[in-house]
Amino acid sequence: MSLISYWIVPSQPNGPLGFGVTGHSLADALSLIIAAGYEGAVPLDLMGVNVTENVAFDELPRHVREHSGPIVTRGVWYPWPTPAWFGRA
Repeated sequence: MSLISYWIVPSQPNGPLGFGVTGHSLADALSLIIAAGYEGAVPLDLMGVNVTENVAFDELPRHVREHSGPIVTRGVWYPWPTPAWFGRA
Protein backbone atom coordinates (compact mmCIF):
# COMPACT_ATOMS: atom_id res chain seq x y z
CA MET A 1 0.00 0.00 0.00
CA SER A 2 1.42 3.37 -0.98
CA LEU A 3 1.78 6.40 1.26
CA ILE A 4 0.10 9.76 0.72
CA SER A 5 1.37 13.03 2.18
CA TYR A 6 -1.24 15.46 3.50
CA TRP A 7 -1.16 19.08 4.60
CA ILE A 8 -4.22 19.59 6.80
CA VAL A 9 -5.18 23.10 7.93
CA PRO A 10 -7.90 23.35 10.60
CA SER A 11 -10.25 26.32 10.62
CA GLN A 12 -9.63 27.15 14.28
CA PRO A 13 -8.07 30.64 14.48
CA ASN A 14 -6.25 29.83 17.72
CA GLY A 15 -5.29 26.31 16.75
CA PRO A 16 -2.18 24.96 15.10
CA LEU A 17 -0.90 26.36 11.81
CA GLY A 18 -1.56 22.97 10.25
CA PHE A 19 -0.62 19.32 10.33
CA GLY A 20 1.74 17.55 8.01
CA VAL A 21 1.11 13.83 8.03
CA THR A 22 1.80 10.89 5.75
CA GLY A 23 -0.48 7.86 5.80
CA HIS A 24 -2.12 5.15 3.73
CA SER A 25 -5.34 7.20 3.44
CA LEU A 26 -6.93 10.34 4.85
CA ALA A 27 -8.57 8.25 7.59
CA ASP A 28 -5.16 6.79 8.48
CA ALA A 29 -3.62 10.29 8.51
CA LEU A 30 -6.34 11.57 10.86
CA SER A 31 -5.80 8.60 13.18
CA LEU A 32 -2.08 9.44 13.31
CA ILE A 33 -2.87 13.03 14.30
CA ILE A 34 -5.10 11.77 17.11
CA ALA A 35 -2.48 9.22 18.23
CA ALA A 36 0.09 12.04 18.38
CA GLY A 37 -2.03 13.76 21.02
CA TYR A 38 -3.91 16.28 18.87
CA GLU A 39 -7.38 14.83 19.37
CA GLY A 40 -9.97 17.53 18.73
CA ALA A 41 -7.61 19.77 16.76
CA VAL A 42 -9.10 18.53 13.48
CA PRO A 43 -12.85 17.82 13.41
CA LEU A 44 -13.49 14.31 12.12
CA ASP A 45 -16.23 15.58 9.79
CA LEU A 46 -13.55 17.92 8.29
CA MET A 47 -15.98 20.85 8.41
CA GLY A 48 -13.99 23.98 7.53
CA VAL A 49 -10.74 22.03 7.15
CA ASN A 50 -8.49 22.48 4.12
CA VAL A 51 -6.86 19.19 3.07
CA THR A 52 -4.14 19.06 0.44
CA GLU A 53 -3.42 15.51 -0.74
CA ASN A 54 -0.04 14.50 -2.21
CA VAL A 55 1.51 17.73 -1.01
CA ALA A 56 5.07 18.28 -2.18
CA PHE A 57 7.67 19.49 0.31
CA ASP A 58 8.42 22.62 -1.73
CA GLU A 59 4.72 23.59 -1.70
CA LEU A 60 4.71 23.96 2.08
CA PRO A 61 5.21 27.28 3.87
CA ARG A 62 8.86 28.05 4.60
CA HIS A 63 8.38 27.83 8.38
CA VAL A 64 6.89 24.34 7.99
CA ARG A 65 9.73 23.15 5.75
CA GLU A 66 12.30 24.40 8.27
CA HIS A 67 10.63 22.68 11.24
CA SER A 68 9.27 19.42 9.86
CA GLY A 69 10.30 15.81 10.12
CA PRO A 70 10.60 13.37 7.21
CA ILE A 71 7.64 13.59 4.81
CA VAL A 72 8.36 10.24 3.12
CA THR A 73 7.59 7.99 6.09
CA ARG A 74 4.25 7.21 7.73
CA GLY A 75 3.51 9.57 10.61
CA VAL A 76 3.06 13.17 11.67
CA TRP A 77 5.92 15.29 10.35
CA TYR A 78 4.57 18.72 11.30
CA PRO A 79 4.54 19.80 13.98
CA TRP A 80 7.64 17.71 14.50
CA PRO A 81 7.88 16.82 18.19
CA THR A 82 10.94 17.83 20.13
CA PRO A 83 12.54 14.70 21.57
CA ALA A 84 12.29 14.41 25.37
CA TRP A 85 16.09 14.27 25.63
CA PHE A 86 16.63 17.55 23.68
CA GLY A 87 18.23 20.24 25.79
CA ARG A 88 19.24 18.02 28.69
CA ALA A 89 22.60 18.81 30.19
